[in-house]
Amino acid sequence: MDGFRILEITQPSELHVTANQLTIEQEIAPKKKRKVSVPLEDLELIICTGANIRLSTMALSVLSENKIGLVTIGKDYMPASIVLPYDANVRNAQIARQQLSMDENLKGELWEKIIQKKIENQAKCLTLLGIEGTKELFEMMKNLKAGDPDNIEGNAAKFYFQQFHPGLVRRNDDPINSVLNYGYAIVRNTIIRDLVCAGFYPAIGIHHEGSFNGFNLADDLIEPWRAMVDVVAHEIVSSQTNLSREQRRTLALVLHNACFINEEKNTISNGINIMIQSFKQAIEESDINLLKLPDILPVEKIEVISE
Repeated sequence: MDGFRILEITQPSELHVTANQLTIEQEIAPKKKRKVSVPLEDLELIICTGANIRLSTMALSVLSENKIGLVTIGKDYMPASIVLPYDANVRNAQIARQQLSMDENLKGELWEKIIQKKIENQAKCLTLLGIEGTKELFEMMKNLKAGDPDNIEGNAAKFYFQQFHPGLVRRNDDPINSVLNYGYAIVRNTIIRDLVCAGFYPAIGIHHEGSFNGFNLADDLIEPWRAMVDVVAHEIVSSQTNLSREQRRTLALVLHNACFINEEKNTISNGINIMIQSFKQAIEESDINLLKLPDILPVEKIEVISE
């Protein structure tokens, strides 16, 4: 079973790994320390928010060997880095060759399918929130073509966010974007981790191709999941650009919300893994019908772990 706990560390701490346990040691008073241990097999993601959190390179290696992602948070309360396993899949070279040899037609068809699901989930998100605009998004979706040469995705996103929050400009530094960006980053980091573990080169995308972006493929595959962050973020927007601990926790736990994928209800975290494994099959067999993408569901926690 893959890990399921999302552990956020906010206080000065020392992290140690012994006997397949992560031990968090914190000083709670002069000469008095508190220790908490968590089995490595339970951990999915560690988010280091506070200052002065220390761990050894050996501990980092063990976390990576166990496919546990570690995210550090910067001064702006946004994820600043992620530690991932370097060699998590014995078929790295073979998968990389298949990824690099994809023809443009296959890439275009995969991107069309991904964007179709993104717009569909955005439309359903508006419905869940009781906001108008669903009909217009479905109409836009009818005009999608392979590779999206008419930028239906961009036009739909612009319309969607104006419905979601009138006046919202995604490039601005404001409380709404802070919430959205933090939630997207949590999901994106999970996609990056699972891509690396599956043997992909995340810098090589099917649509995104930024020369200075090491995670183009993650930015392709996150698109259908964004609305699942939006439906949660809509309810927790505040007047502050710096997110509170409770806001960050709520957004991190989006990974435990329900989605519908591969004809069954699952967590978003497990759904991401299902998508990536199916993406691998779709590339291997040059068949876009093998790609499994998620449908948004009303907010529901399948597994809630409190740390």
